[in-house]
Amino acid sequence: MSMKSIEEKIALTELISAVVIIVTGVFLILSGVGVFPFGIGKCWLTALLCCLFVVLLVTVLIMRNRIAIALLWTVAFVLLVQIFVHIGFTYRVMYPLYVIALPFGLMNGMARTEYAATVFKICALWIVAGVALFLESTGTLGLGTVLSAIIVLFGVAALLRAALNLRKRNKEYNKENRR
Repeated sequence: MSMKSIEEKIALTELISAVVIIVTGVFLILSGVGVFPFGIGKCWLTALLCCLFVVLLVTVLIMRNRIAIALLWTVAFVLLVQIFVHIGFTYRVMYPLYVIALPFGLMNGMARTEYAATVFKICALWIVAGVALFLESTGTLGLGTVLSAIIVLFGVAALLRAALNLRKRNKEYNKENRR
C-alpha cells in the first residue's frame, strides 16, 4: 500500500470522525438548552458512547485497525448496558456486562494475531467469570459464593494449563531422548 493511500485513509477517517463529533456536540447543546423532551443528564453518556462507537466503526472500516476493533466491541458492550438502563434495568443488574466488555473486545481485536489462541483462552475465562457475576447481580447467589466459584474456575484453568504444559514437556523430553 502506498504512503499516499495510507494518508488518504487517515484523512478520510479524521474527516468523518470530526463530523460525528460535531453532530454529537450539537445534539448535546440542544439537549442542554431544552430542545428535546429529555435533559442532558439523561442522554449525555449514551450520546458520547454512540459518538465513540461511530468513530471507532469508521476507523475499523477504513483503517482495519486491530486496536479500534477491540475498542469497538468494548464500547458496544458498554453502550448495550446504557440501552438496557434506559429500558429500565439497573446498573446493579447490568454490571457483569462491564466485566465482559473488555475481554470480549480483546478477543475480537486480537483474532488475527499470532497470540490469538492464548488471548482467546484468557478472555474466554474472564467472560465466563463475568457471566457468573449475573448470578450475583440478579440475586440468585451471594457475592461470596459467586466469587468463590470464580476462584475455583481460575484454579481449575490453571491446573489444566499446568497439566497440559507438563504433558507437552514430557513428550518433548521423550522425543529428544529417543534419538
